[in-house]
Formats: sequence, C-alpha cells, structure tokens
Amino acid sequence: LHDILANLAAPKNELFARELPVSPAIEYIHKYYSTVITLDLLAELCHMSIYHFIRSFKRYLNVTPHEYLLSHRLNQAKQMLHTSSHSIETIAIECGFNSASHCARAFKANAQVTPAQLRKMRF
Repeated sequence: LHDILANLAAPKNELFARELPVSPAIEYIHKYYSTVITLDLLAELCHMSIYHFIRSFKRYLNVTPHEYLLSHRLNQAKQMLHTSSHSIETIAIECGFNSASHCARAFKANAQVTPAQLRKMRF
C-alpha cells in the first residue's frame, strides 16, 4: 500500500515533467540517483543559480531537491527490498546512501519502519 501511494505521489506524467524548467534535474536524479549529486550540478543542468534552482524546484514540485532525491532513493530501495535478496547494506549503497545505517535512519524518519521491517512485510 505504501509503494502504491508513493508511486501515485511521484510526478510520473512525462509531458508535465518535460515542460518544467527543472526537468533536466528531475531526469538526472532518476538516472543517477545512486551517485553523489550536488546542487551545483543540478542547478547547472537547468541553467540556473543554485538559489533560483532551489526556489523553482520547490515551487513546481512542493519539495526541495534534497527531499526529492531522498524520496526517489527510498522508493528505489523499497522496490529492491521487496524484489531482491541483496543485503540491506548492498541495497543502501546501490541506492546512493552512504551506509546501511544512513539508509535505516532515512527509512525510519520517512516510513516509520526500518528496511529490515519493511522487507518482512509482504503485500
């Protein structure tokens, strides 16, 4: 149920996403979420200053770039937890988290469960 709601909340409409001035950043996040992504890079992709980029991103998506990136990484990790038998550490690293503990803290703060608890839940 959580995954369904998360997918519904994510901006999936390609036409809508392509029309946004921050679309290059969104596409980059979706493609390279597992790497280190800086505000400098995202702002440069959108041909904006960092401050203008953050304001624009927040205006169009109602979240900051960092919140969007974290949400995308968490959604990818949730999918992997349900569909693979990889260790939580491996999934955390593959989804761009610094460590399994960083991933677990993000899960606990956003989903109120740990990755291990989420993995045990079967829908």
